[in-house]
Amino acid sequence: MAVMNVLEKIGRVLARRKVVLRWLFFVLAVGGLVWLLDSVGWSTIGGALAHVGLGGGAVILAFSVCENLGDAASLRAALPRKIGLFEVMTYNCAGAIANDLLPVEAGEVLKATLVSARIGAQDSIAGTVVWNYVFKFVRPAMALLAALSASIIGTQVNQAAGWTVVAASVVAFVPFAVLVLLVRRGAARLAVRLAQLVGLGRNAPEHWIAAASHLDERIRHFRKERPGDFRRVIGYQLLARTASWLMHVAVIRAIGLDLDLATCTILYAGFSMAHYLVTLMPAKLGVGEGAGYMVFSAFGLDGGTGVIVYVVLRLRTLVTSGIPGLFAVLSHRRGRLEA
Repeated sequence: MAVMNVLEKIGRVLARRKVVLRWLFFVLAVGGLVWLLDSVGWSTIGGALAHVGLGGGAVILAFSVCENLGDAASLRAALPRKIGLFEVMTYNCAGAIANDLLPVEAGEVLKATLVSARIGAQDSIAGTVVWNYVFKFVRPAMALLAALSASIIGTQVNQAAGWTVVAASVVAFVPFAVLVLLVRRGAARLAVRLAQLVGLGRNAPEHWIAAASHLDERIRHFRKERPGDFRRVIGYQLLARTASWLMHVAVIRAIGLDLDLATCTILYAGFSMAHYLVTLMPAKLGVGEGAGYMVFSAFGLDGGTGVIVYVVLRLRTLVTSGIPGLFAVLSHRRGRLEA
């Protein structure tokens, strides 16, 4: 009991320090973003946005909505109990915008909370885990396909950097391999046990353990029990990633870059791989723009243009994820007040 109390106190202290460090990093990242945008030049950024225009903006937003719908349809197929596609999309968008703007791990928690309010925590977690399981395979697979095909065809940029992205895409399969191992070893049950060890769930009843074991069983047998839904989870995610690729191409072309399709494709793969590094950071705001600078610089292009590309991507996220996400949160709040 004494050991558990010590572990619980350590856990609370570490949690508080983690939050403080995240907010500190967030402040520094925002400061770095302002410096980076100032270095690129506000007039240059404004000129690029003006070049996008209403027509280019409409195309970018259309592809972004298609990506959101694809991800939502994939998650909906993974859920044990079905809810409306638009509802799922708003929940996904709420999680995405939270992850994009806040320096705390709020996105997945927010999404799980919203979905759980509709179908219960167990089914929500089961569907989300299956979706993430497939996502960790589909995303690097699409990046690898894009990088490999563009490198073989030939691009207008640094070929060595292109093959580096190919190698990075292969390495990106590691998280998927780890997740497969965890699922086969009983990841959910292990998570509950670890939570009890550090005092986060020491009072959890035994049926939590039984539920976690059942969750592991459902994940392992999802493909056999629901083969049609399994194919839909993969298929819709492939459509979402294709929409993301086309959106990146549209952004690059819309800001005035005269690059062929293969070059736009290798840049998309580079952005996709850079996203893995961004997700490791305590804050996404500012870090993503820095990643855009590095991707373009690595391919021998102007780094400032990479920043502008990411700014456009950030703005479309605010529109296509921010508006539906806000709707989801307000609807959830209204439902709680009426209950």
